[in-house]
Amino acid sequence: MHKHLAVIGGSRGVGREISLLLSSAYSTVTILARNPPENITDWPKNIAFQQADISNPKEIEPSVEKITRSHGKLDGIVFSQRSRGP
Repeated sequence: MHKHLAVIGGSRGVGREISLLLSSAYSTVTILARNPPENITDWPKNIAFQQADISNPKEIEPSVEKITRSHGKLDGIVFSQRSRGP
């Protein structure tokens, strides 16, 4: 059964480690972040990247639509983006 997980803020730090760890449990892990992870070509092949700045509400829906069209419905979301509050 295909399982698809999105990790918001998964390109660096704790989010990167979460993405790598969960890639063994999910068919596809899609990272949504403003910048691509370093050396993503060396990462497991079931990790995908979608550039998105989720602090911009206009980017959220199109990004989710794109990753679900490409990789199927989402079975879960991990939010690991640092706060950019006021």
